[in-house]
Amino acid sequence: LPSHNLSLGPQCIMKPILQFVTLSLLCKVSSGFPPSPSLQHHRQITNINHHVAPPIPRLPPPLHMSKLDDENENDNINKKKKPLGVRRSLFISTSLAIITNLGLLYAAPPGFRRIPIQFIAALPPRASDSKMISSGSNAKEWGLWTADPGPRGVFLHDYETDIRTTTTITNNNNNNNKMAPAGWKFDENDWWLEEHGIIMESPTFPLAVGRYLVTGGRWVTTVLEVEEGGGRWNLRDGTLYDVTHLPCRSARYKPKGGGIGSPSMARRGDFPVKPGAVMPDVDGCDKVDYAVLFVIGVEA
Repeated sequence: LPSHNLSLGPQCIMKPILQFVTLSLLCKVSSGFPPSPSLQHHRQITNINHHVAPPIPRLPPPLHMSKLDDENENDNINKKKKPLGVRRSLFISTSLAIITNLGLLYAAPPGFRRIPIQFIAALPPRASDSKMISSGSNAKEWGLWTADPGPRGVFLHDYETDIRTTTTITNNNNNNNKMAPAGWKFDENDWWLEEHGIIMESPTFPLAVGRYLVTGGRWVTTVLEVEEGGGRWNLRDGTLYDVTHLPCRSARYKPKGGGIGSPSMARRGDFPVKPGAVMPDVDGCDKVDYAVLFVIGVEA
């Protein structure tokens, strides 16, 4: 993590150690590769007029050196037969780098405890750029999924069979509440989609008051504080964009004024959505894009 971000206790000691090991292995890997032809060219001696100096003639080796040359040639051949070792070193160094980042990502600072990942649906303040803001007053418009809604969702191509034709009966009255196979209620007047074209259950609104350890799975892990009354929120470090998980895209859809907008109107060819891109429009619906934040810890 960058030095300006949240200090995470023991990880501040482990981070330089792991990075040193990673860089050492990378240097070892890089030293095994021969210099490129362009680098060899620039190493040639040039005079003041930038003309390449003629190569120094090389005398033929004495006869007693022929055996040594044969041994050197055999050594060079043997060296060329070691790409597997280089690949192994590269794999080890890459793995160490990944482990380093994951260790920093999932470490919990003093006063926090680690939890299974939860997901915040964060709505940037109106007419604002998420790359520039680190606070706002609209946390009441933010929601929380306590479990990953993707695996519990329904693909668009299964909407007709898995949701639209299902109803539940409560108190012997048909309330026409459509249910997903995972058991969550689908509201045809307020529904959600994610980046793979999966219909999701709605998050719980509003986001509760408290302090959350949040990250976007990139470089910034920091504390999000949601204050009582008014929905005020602020990030200790970084911006809302810094703690947004870009591959996760989500949007909320509502039919326009009594219209017929529904998941049936979504174009399946619009999915999957690229990381960081906006969610596609659906005919007959108003759409609001939400950022997705990972919650990896809460106050102890």
